[in-house]
Amino acid sequence: MATISEKIKNLRISNKLSQSEFAEKTGVSRGYIQQLEKGTKYPSNKYINKIEEVFDAPKSYFINGEK
Repeated sequence: MATISEKIKNLRISNKLSQSEFAEKTGVSRGYIQQLEKGTKYPSNKYINKIEEVFDAPKSYFINGEK
């Protein structure tokens, strides 16, 4: 099963966005996206909610991989 870091990266790539574009759409820095994708940071619930809102990705995608 993919990690939350991999899921965020996969979501970004499937939307054909650079890290900078993804960061801009979700209101964080590119550095934060890098850290999330590397797995050195774990996203807050608030940030996951933002991703859900912007990309219409259900929370279940991040919890158990369902899309």
